[in-house]
Amino acid sequence: MNSFWANVYDAVKDRRYGMLFFCTFFAVLALVVMSVITEQAIQANGWEDAWKTYVMPSLIGIGVIAVGISWQMARKARKRRRQRLEWAALSRDEMDKARSKLRASKLKL
Repeated sequence: MNSFWANVYDAVKDRRYGMLFFCTFFAVLALVVMSVITEQAIQANGWEDAWKTYVMPSLIGIGVIAVGISWQMARKARKRRRQRLEWAALSRDEMDKARSKLRASKLKL
């Protein structure tokens, strides 16, 4: 049985290597910037003041953004799933049959 992470990676690996790279790059960059800011705030104000002034609001903001992005991704996935079920791809036999019916109807006109 495949793990969850293997399935997530398999879904995007063929189509979106660039997007995967840039998302990872900017997430790591944001993490480094946030850690530097937090470290500077802790050195300047002490841990308790920095926690109340910088860290908690930052964590709340990151949480709100993460929930929003997750909600948007879930809505898009639901929409794609509904569309895929509405218009299933025709098999080769079905395409041939439909094509022959169209040709036959054109000949009768």
